Amino acid sequence: MIDKNQLIADIHKLPSLSKAVMKVVDLIDKGDSDVSLIELELSQDPVLTAKVLRVANSPFYGLQGTVTSVRDACVVLGMSSLKNIVMAAGVMKVMEQSSATQGKRNKAMWEHMFMTGIMARKIAILSNDDESCAFAAGLFHDLGKMVLSLIYPDVYSKVVDKIQLENLLANEAEDEVLGIDHERVGNILLDHWQLPEILRVAIEFHHDPEHQNANKYASIIHVADVLTRALGIGSNYPSKIPALSKSAMTLLGLSWDDIENVIYESESEYKESLEFLG
Repeated sequence: MIDKNQLIADIHKLPSLSKAVMKVVDLIDKGDSDVSLIELELSQDPVLTAKVLRVANSPFYGLQGTVTSVRDACVVLGMSSLKNIVMAAGVMKVMEQSSATQGKRNKAMWEHMFMTGIMARKIAILSNDDESCAFAAGLFHDLGKMVLSLIYPDVYSKVVDKIQLENLLANEAEDEVLGIDHERVGNILLDHWQLPEILRVAIEFHHDPEHQNANKYASIIHVADVLTRALGIGSNYPSKIPALSKSAMTLLGLSWDDIENVIYESESEYKESLEFLG
């Protein structure tokens, strides 16, 4: 078991999101649509700006090569999408810097989270929800695993062993070995970064979408995660696949034909968009 207070302290030692990310999110949340201010803030972080433009030009936005500036991104995508792209790019930048030594496992986690984000966006379109929010939640949903393997690499290796030897779900093995699961750790991390509650709740309950405190995005991420796991994307080792919640499917109004279409379209976009992870 790990000491939860020490875990929180260790998470708080991780790098914060850049000032540019926090300022842009704050400007958009306050309804400030002055593109010049947003451009000015992002100009302070060229690496972040480059990643934002890479995301905006990814195939899943269908705008390849047409977004050449932050101003273009604001106009073409809208403020809500821009906000979630900035958050996604900022989180990826921090985690890539913090876990550069994690190698193959780190790459596999990003691939899994990225595909989950793509699927979540497709599902949100069908369920009439905010597709950019769904993408961000999908991209962040397993950050707790990345943090645990980063802070406690030896202990988390025991979690991985337990998953394989006893055919457990990751959160089950984490609870037994660590006394806390990656969903809760993800919530703590996003709270440390002061990211929106809607994302934190989606992440904390994506394995329990029927929980009374879960939101609709928890169901979206749950379905997207299960489908991505079933396809075997981003897994370094055999692991049990969670059961698909019928309640989540009903809440989202999804049919099995919808699921087939989501898988087909997402696989195509995933293959075209892998450079986003670079």
